[in-house]
Amino acid sequence: MPTTRLLDLPAALAVVLIAVLGLTVAPAAPAFGQDRGDDRRERMERDHDHDDHDEEDYEFMDDEDFDEEDFEREMLGFEMFFAEVEVYTRLMDIVTQMHEIAADPEMAGVAAVFSVDELFDEPEDQVEFLEEMLQKTSSGTVKRAIRLQLIDAYEGVEDQRGAMRVIEALITGAE
Repeated sequence: MPTTRLLDLPAALAVVLIAVLGLTVAPAAPAFGQDRGDDRRERMERDHDHDDHDEEDYEFMDDEDFDEEDFEREMLGFEMFFAEVEVYTRLMDIVTQMHEIAADPEMAGVAAVFSVDELFDEPEDQVEFLEEMLQKTSSGTVKRAIRLQLIDAYEGVEDQRGAMRVIEALITGAE
């Protein structure tokens, strides 16, 4: 029987994010001194379209011919380039972090625990699930993460005794 090999989570995430960002790369925020609106970009692009000199002349202009508008146009190009580089750098940081999480079972367990509240609409269901996972896991780190989430879950069902029991277990270091 043929087997299929699935991409691991970080690689799959990287492929999806690169595909999405490759289609829609935009600066996250304007650079210092740059206004937010498209008016400036449109004005600079319009001015560039109506310039008297062509691209070859532009690159070899004397300093006297290089005016403030030319400088602003150059700076806008650099700002956009560096914004794209920043987006790709952030993407690679996310991929690296996801890889580190996936490579460490305890780290992956803790990440999973902190995503539990997004899965359950009712706090009672969250308490039930977390209590069950607390009994099943053998990792002390993951157990402590579960207990931290249980405190909030018990507060959601207004069970102060349950929350205090969990807090006591965290303070005393109970496994």
